[in-house]
Amino acid sequence: AGRTEGADAAADAGDMLELEPKIRAAASGSNNVEAVAAAASEAGMAGDDDGGFNYDDFSESEDEEYASPEDEFGSSVEKLRSTIGGKTLDELFENPKSEHRRRKRWAAEALQPARRLFQEGLTQDPNHGALYNAYATMEARYGNVTGARAIYSAGLASGVSECQVSLYHGAGNLEAASGNVEGARRLWKAGISVLRKARGMESAEFCYHSLGMSYLSANHQLQAAPNAEYVAPNATAAALVFAEGLQRYPASSQLLLGAALAEVKRNNLDRAREFFRKSAAANKRHAQAWQAWAVMETRERNHENAATLFECGIENCPDHGALYQAYGMLQLYRGDVPGARKLFAKGINRCPSHVPLYQGWACLELRSGQLERARELLLSALSQDRKHASCWAALGELESQASQPDLARKTFQRGLVECPNSGQLFRAAARLEAELLNYSRARRLFEEGLERCPYDAPLLASFAEFEASLGNVEALAKLHHRAMEIQQIAHSDQADIADDEEAPQEMKRVLAELGGNWDPLGL
Repeated sequence: AGRTEGADAAADAGDMLELEPKIRAAASGSNNVEAVAAAASEAGMAGDDDGGFNYDDFSESEDEEYASPEDEFGSSVEKLRSTIGGKTLDELFENPKSEHRRRKRWAAEALQPARRLFQEGLTQDPNHGALYNAYATMEARYGNVTGARAIYSAGLASGVSECQVSLYHGAGNLEAASGNVEGARRLWKAGISVLRKARGMESAEFCYHSLGMSYLSANHQLQAAPNAEYVAPNATAAALVFAEGLQRYPASSQLLLGAALAEVKRNNLDRAREFFRKSAAANKRHAQAWQAWAVMETRERNHENAATLFECGIENCPDHGALYQAYGMLQLYRGDVPGARKLFAKGINRCPSHVPLYQGWACLELRSGQLERARELLLSALSQDRKHASCWAALGELESQASQPDLARKTFQRGLVECPNSGQLFRAAARLEAELLNYSRARRLFEEGLERCPYDAPLLASFAEFEASLGNVEALAKLHHRAMEIQQIAHSDQADIADDEEAPQEMKRVLAELGGNWDPLGL
């Protein structure tokens, strides 16, 4: 019975994932390890280059000397100095296409032994769900999405009844990372449905959490895959998902946090506070619960409450960089510059790979007129994560403010090579060209940015401001029409649940009772 149910699940997964015929064949039987291995290896790392933005090649420049101002936080600053070492952008960061080729060569050699071990393990035990998950995760991490899909489908076809929910969850995460949000949602819902039919299986808590968050943060999925179909956030749908999940897992800190975030989106702040409180009580080491609660209080200008929550979070989760960063920004907003600087420094010492800490500290130093320190911090951040578009944008704008337009242009160029789908970088680069009266180049950057990020509202607004400044009425009319189309898409997506007259009443009942047999997902 388990194998028949697994075969049905695999057929559903094949439809949802729209696999290629060869991959469908690989997933069609229970003893299919060799076929899956062949499909995964064939897909391998054979993909094209990453499709980066073809900006002008940037020229070599002389090494820059960085200042050495005295600082009371010597250990953090010395780490910055040792990271930067007075190098240029080209010396600090390898050309991304060269790195891509190097990683492909490395993967071709290094992944084969791992693949053989996974394949041997699945030959010995074709029903080992954790092996399928680990194998698919490895392939996806190194760019072999087709192979990862084949592995997940094979796992679902094998009838691994005790691990099917985790396989559906992993397959859904893969689709979400690829920009297929609707496909991901179908997979997470299927995992929940499987659990309903077979009591005593593993937990579906993470399927509920991922499904609910997909409704809350559709804009984040869009940023991860800008060419994906736009799906507007829907807080009501998210709240319904978390409500059903909490019926099954009432003490889940993750689901309680998701419910709190949904209520924040729906502007039910008292209800949100209650969910935040329950989430932190269920797991005092849940750093995101403390952080999200404190950020909400910050936005409501309850600064003392926010500071207390940040301090509680840091006490319970001392290695969570985002807590130091958000608390530092609160102190900076309140005018406590020394306190903010101490928090950023302490955070970097505890969490040296957390990029927003460097960015927040750089913002502080920039406001204080310490351009060299701000530059050091941003370059250190990029040495930790050179795909961080916001840091490239901030560094380019810093150079522009320092009256270094050529260096600013070069920074934006390099940032767009590293982050070719960043609307923020296209906007910053285009605005620089407009300031330099290079109108044709600015327009090309705006247009290319909207091709890659068609739903980026700030980019669209900046493009409209640019055309208005030139008196280009025809272009403004086209941009206005485009904005109206985006607004219609967002409204139509919200209409399915948010505009349902019965939904708010049912929502209140379910959230209040957290019980009953009502099925808000319609599964």
